[in-house]
Amino acid sequence: MKTLLAALVVLVASAAHAQNPQSNFTPEQQAELEAMMEKKVETYIAAHPEALVASLEAHEKQQAQLAAQPTDEDVVLGDDNAPVTLIEYASLSCGHCAKFSNEVFPELKTKYIDTGKVKFILRDFPLNASALHGSILARCAGKDSYYDVVHTLFAEQEKWAFDQDFMSDLAAYGKQYGVTQEQFDACVADKQLQEKIMARMQDGSEKFAINSTPSFVLNGEKTESLNSVARLTKALDAALGENKP
Repeated sequence: MKTLLAALVVLVASAAHAQNPQSNFTPEQQAELEAMMEKKVETYIAAHPEALVASLEAHEKQQAQLAAQPTDEDVVLGDDNAPVTLIEYASLSCGHCAKFSNEVFPELKTKYIDTGKVKFILRDFPLNASALHGSILARCAGKDSYYDVVHTLFAEQEKWAFDQDFMSDLAAYGKQYGVTQEQFDACVADKQLQEKIMARMQDGSEKFAINSTPSFVLNGEKTESLNSVARLTKALDAALGENKP
């Protein structure tokens, strides 16, 4: 932490000097200034460790809250003004994700999403090739059909996700939602689409330490597994302030 903060201050000093050519510092003077500032930062850190830790934690929390905000890449289910935002990071080949989709999500939708209490976002976190191409198909189908495709693929996961010929399986599912073979092939070949999916995956890893699926982020904070109706209800009611004493 000390090295990081010191480096940041030195970086600011260097940038300020670069923008102010009138300072006329020699390289030796610039190095001396940076060393002096680094020493001051180290002294301050030693004297105020708790304050700095709190500041860093607050900054990290703020960044996480920003990362949890819906973006143009997200397909949002529910009222945009819902007081609670639930994000699921899921892989279409993940058995526990299929369990959530098949057994828990219907309760989530009926009791919380359709009533305007929660807005839900699924973010692709593909763990293998079949899951990646399943995510590509869902994106290719368009936002209006995205969740229909996702829930179909979860419901029939055993039929395609572990099949060596999963690409043909996915193409067949695509046709059910108006995606022709040519459109599916074009989406598969779209490197930008793949990069967007992988970038969101990396963002989840960095911002929320996502390393398994399903993982959930509730109002900007990573939470425990919600892979049962009881856990889901408890967590969402608490977030909504509806827990009974």
